[in-house]
Amino acid sequence: MRNRARRDPDPVPAAGDPGSATGSTWASTSGSAEVGAVVAGYRVLRRLGASERADVYLGVSTAALQGAVEAGTRPPVALKIFRPETAGAVIEREFRVLTESTGTRFASLIDLATLSDGRVCIVQEYLSGSRLSRLLSDGRLLAPGEAVTILAPILAALAALLALGYVHEGLAQSAVIFDRTGRPVLTGLGRLRELPPPGPELRSCLEEAALRVSAFAGGVLDRVETSGDSAVPEPAGWLESIPPGFPVHRLLDELERRLFAWSPASAVSSAASPWVPSPGRRSEREAGWAATGALRGSRAVAGPAGDLQPGNGDRPEPGPARRSGRARTLLGRLNTLLRGLTGRQADARPWQRLRHRLFVGLRAHRGPLLVSSLIAAAGAVLLLTLGYQPEARGGSAGPASGATSPVAVGAAPSSVSPQPASPAPTAVPGDLAADRAAVEGDEPVQAVRVLLRLRAGCLRAASVACLDGVDQAGSAALAADGQAARSSHQGDAVAPAEEAGESAPSLVERRGGIALVAVVLTEASAHGNSKPASVLVVKGEAGWRIRQIFDY
Repeated sequence: MRNRARRDPDPVPAAGDPGSATGSTWASTSGSAEVGAVVAGYRVLRRLGASERADVYLGVSTAALQGAVEAGTRPPVALKIFRPETAGAVIEREFRVLTESTGTRFASLIDLATLSDGRVCIVQEYLSGSRLSRLLSDGRLLAPGEAVTILAPILAALAALLALGYVHEGLAQSAVIFDRTGRPVLTGLGRLRELPPPGPELRSCLEEAALRVSAFAGGVLDRVETSGDSAVPEPAGWLESIPPGFPVHRLLDELERRLFAWSPASAVSSAASPWVPSPGRRSEREAGWAATGALRGSRAVAGPAGDLQPGNGDRPEPGPARRSGRARTLLGRLNTLLRGLTGRQADARPWQRLRHRLFVGLRAHRGPLLVSSLIAAAGAVLLLTLGYQPEARGGSAGPASGATSPVAVGAAPSSVSPQPASPAPTAVPGDLAADRAAVEGDEPVQAVRVLLRLRAGCLRAASVACLDGVDQAGSAALAADGQAARSSHQGDAVAPAEEAGESAPSLVERRGGIALVAVVLTEASAHGNSKPASVLVVKGEAGWRIRQIFDY
């Protein structure tokens, strides 16, 4: 083994692994979650760690704690609660990476919630393994296959970040955590930096990223004990020979190719399960460059520092060592499948198994289902109570006299009303049919503009019932807007209603029926103050509804 002078920078540990609670140097400020408290539907078990941006806690779903039998059926999760002073752009970058990236390169995103005090909470997969820095701190040596297993997924994750227009400024051994299967995961997404426009700043940013990749990979390869009879040159030698200014994308792609050509991947000996990366992932990553490039526009286009697009060079044919790695991978998958089939009765009927699983699932969720049913019933009663007057008072079932109720999108006009209802009190009157088509359509950007206008009318009219056609049921947006409407109805001073500004909203990310739209909110007042914001909307059977508004 060679002893080179290169050292991997090891900054303050990021929160997330089991051992970071006691070793963290960041003290939690106000708003810390207490053990036993319920946060975003999860019960806090203990604190995992903290950074200058967020506190991380270990949690478990409250539905799993209803009975002793069910307590062990729910896997633990990591509750990442961002501090109030954390910039909204930092949270948005992390959210975009977790939603736009493919595969298992980062910790899985489970849920996103906003707490009562305005803090944002991200519910993620809990990484129960140790950090790479702890694994290498005892002076142990790595086999070549172990180094491939460690480096290949991290290089793929860095390439995915680069394709999205980001570089990881906190890349270090402490930022890599193993999950329960032994898979290395890149963490510390709060240290992401968005690539600047083409120019000297972009060249400097990419050169620094290449230096961080070289230092990180060299720090791992320094711990590899290899023999001198290797048929393929070691990647460490090539890493030392690359010239200054080598494009970071070519560095990531070529280093990964040389790793798999050097040795087949093998499981890390200290990992709980024999997880190894697949050599065929490179084609998946290259196929994703076109899609991510289309999403990001020209941000990932070639710059003066080098081509950010994948290379066109053909991959060499795999040799015996590569074929051996694929065989080991397939054998490991086959063993996992056989272990899953062990113990299953041969005469078990599939319908009986399906009925049993359905019964177990309903029993585990009986609490949330009951609460949801009660909330839906209470909402229906509230809508009928606030929106209409009894026939005994006015002789008709139309809207109450003297009150102008904003028209909720999707609500049909009453056929028994003697006169048409008053129009929605919006800043810019809109056509009801056009508004309904926009909200029920498939374009979230158009729907957000209409929903914000209708929301402003509901808030000015202090109508809680009107908000049911704008905000998603049970969402943080409905809770906040409902409180504002009730306060305004009682005569309390509330913030002016806000609508989308003159600049057109833009789509940030969309996953099926969930979309994040960037807007500029403008107060409907004489001052017309504006501020940027992001609107999270969800599409249901009745169309798009606002779930949360993030203002900066």
